[in-house]
Amino acid sequence: MSNRWWSPFDGMEKTAFKQVPQGWIFGVPNPWLLGRRRYYLLNEERKTQVAAELRRMWSFQFFAIVIATALAVPLTMPWLDGRPASTLVVAVLMGLAIGFSFNWYLCRKLRPIIGDFAPTDQRITMGEGFGIQVRAFSIRHIVFYGLLSLALFALSALRPVLLSSPWDLYAVGGAILFGGSTIYWLALYLAKRRRQPAL
Repeated sequence: MSNRWWSPFDGMEKTAFKQVPQGWIFGVPNPWLLGRRRYYLLNEERKTQVAAELRRMWSFQFFAIVIATALAVPLTMPWLDGRPASTLVVAVLMGLAIGFSFNWYLCRKLRPIIGDFAPTDQRITMGEGFGIQVRAFSIRHIVFYGLLSLALFALSALRPVLLSSPWDLYAVGGAILFGGSTIYWLALYLAKRRRQPAL
């Protein structure tokens, strides 16, 4: 069992691949964020190289989000204070800018690794992706992030109740976001428990 179950990146690279008898199916993200992926059948060596690039990109992206948030909040607070809609727009634009930059970076890094492989008709469906996550994440990882999502949901949803304040955009957005992620982690946990005897 992993000793880094608390890390948001623990096991994440495993979720990007589907094992088949001929190797590993991997979907290269669309450079423009939206749109179809191209899927490739990789051998073990190329899969290891791609996984390393994924881990590196996710680490860079995580720290970029932390740094951008730390800089953006004090700089924009005087202007955005009391303007939840404007705050949401700024947050979405900042997230898109970071996501696009690192998505482009990843596609550029992956090009020489998979450049000589032909695209395949095989795909990773949503159901298969969910099953891959169930196998990749440990129980402790799922429980930790499920409880974290639940705590953030409670903070978002209970603030209007406990403080008798109106349901503003912050409370509604937080409740939807963290409530949805809590349900997803719960689904992963239940699926993981169901397959535990087979481990």
